[in-house]
Amino acid sequence: MDEFIASALGEHSKTLVKQRNYLLHAYGEERLNYAKVSARKLPIGSGAMGSLIRQVVN
Repeated sequence: MDEFIASALGEHSKTLVKQRNYLLHAYGEERLNYAKVSARKLPIGSGAMGSLIRQVVN
């Protein structure tokens, strides 16, 4: 990933660094650890959120 970011220029590089940092932070907080989330029987998909948004908008 770092090599890919290093090959990017200007704003693209800044955006990639920001996104990489977000993902690393989220994984560190176990928000992206799907095995643990699944073991806790928590919802993984975005269906519930999408449904809520449709209900609010409509």
